[in-house]
Amino acid sequence: MARKRLKQEWTLEARNQWNEILRFYVERNGSRTYSRRLQREMKKLLQAIGFDPKWEQQTTVPNVRWRLVEFFIVYYTVETDRILVLSVWDARRDPDGFPYLLEENEHGNNGIDGH
Repeated sequence: MARKRLKQEWTLEARNQWNEILRFYVERNGSRTYSRRLQREMKKLLQAIGFDPKWEQQTTVPNVRWRLVEFFIVYYTVETDRILVLSVWDARRDPDGFPYLLEENEHGNNGIDGH
């Protein structure tokens, strides 16, 4: 029997952050090409998480996980019937502002740029 894919929902904050990122690149590049690519990558990521929701890195907050899309950290939580995207953060920004602290892996870093 095939496993049911979890539905995807976004908090208002996460949706606003993502839309702001996409708008920034449309304005900066004068084209929607990169923003469309980001949209495709985000869609693929959320679909993959929907089939196997616990395959990504934990944060220091229980049940909050993260995954990179290009340079952007997608924070999410897995609930019984859905994946809830909590925040989207540019990983190139000051890590002191990250909404959630990332747990270190077995190599003593968090998987972002080897830190």
